[in-house]
Amino acid sequence: MTVSLHIDESGFTGRQLLDPLQRYFVLGSSLIDDTTAAAILRDSFPDYRGAEFKFEKIWNRPTSRRRLADFLQTIGPHADQVYVWHIDKRFALLIKMLEFLMEPDIYDRGGDWYSGYGPRISNYFHFGLTRMSPRGLYEEVLTAYYNFARRPTEEGRLDLSETLKALKTRAPEELGSIFSACIEGVTRFHRHHDMAVFKETLDIYVTSLLNVVSYWTNRRPEGLAVQHDESSALFQKAGMWSALTSARVAEQQHPVRNGPPIAFPLPVLSTTARRSDDSPAIQLCDLIAGFTVKTLTREVQSDLALMTAMRDGGFGEVTINGVAPGTEFPEGPPPRRLGKDAVDRMVDIIRSGGG
Repeated sequence: MTVSLHIDESGFTGRQLLDPLQRYFVLGSSLIDDTTAAAILRDSFPDYRGAEFKFEKIWNRPTSRRRLADFLQTIGPHADQVYVWHIDKRFALLIKMLEFLMEPDIYDRGGDWYSGYGPRISNYFHFGLTRMSPRGLYEEVLTAYYNFARRPTEEGRLDLSETLKALKTRAPEELGSIFSACIEGVTRFHRHHDMAVFKETLDIYVTSLLNVVSYWTNRRPEGLAVQHDESSALFQKAGMWSALTSARVAEQQHPVRNGPPIAFPLPVLSTTARRSDDSPAIQLCDLIAGFTVKTLTREVQSDLALMTAMRDGGFGEVTINGVAPGTEFPEGPPPRRLGKDAVDRMVDIIRSGGG
């Protein structure tokens, strides 16, 4: 038996992780079929006019926005068929900075960044930059790394080093060792990275889609037929996605940042791009993703009807996971690495799948 998994996104800006207007990236996913989705949309927005249901149009029309409470009430009973993944893009950029500047040296010393140490040190650095440092230092650190990662050049590498040194002088003493490790990582950059392809490290789409598929894999044993909007960014990563979903990948459990390990090979039998105006199920995912962005930006908190519908209508039962600052901090040095780490194992998976 095959189950159709519908997916749509909101807030995707490619490698522009510091887009000031779209701080969050969200993937809304659902097992709700087209017929049921069409009924949910019609019942929720009976006066809506348009070729397809689009969240931004609904949000920007007062008469339609008032019906969002009805939508939350209507979709509530289907909460177990919905999963949402979100990313705080600025925090994701901070994670990437520490991973690519600090992790190689830790690896060389036999440590394991991916066994939980990486997320904890990222949380600690975020806390220090946002709660203990002068106002604006967090954004300056992100901008310095972002400018280099988007257009990596030798001149940019040297500029990044000097900028981090200057920012370190304004940071609290508790963050000094992290700044020093990052500066050392910039110095040793060529030992561990290929500058020609380094800009690809800003991608967040494939790992997000992998998380969504993994979530459903752990709950439904059937094969998945993934259906996404044809305008999706997945086309840009089709080769990698094909490798990750190949049946040639050896059986294994791959650890992830949030959630249970991913079981390979993935039970993805097909991945199909569909026109969203032909798929009410994908339109439903667009509304789910778009509304989630508004909750993350706290734009719904002033609307009592929406807040009540979220609490009482069942939408609050939807499983939501993602990448956001946490409160778990490191309690010591990184643990010793035993065998291949998560990245080496993922490289093996992609290669075995033909990527």
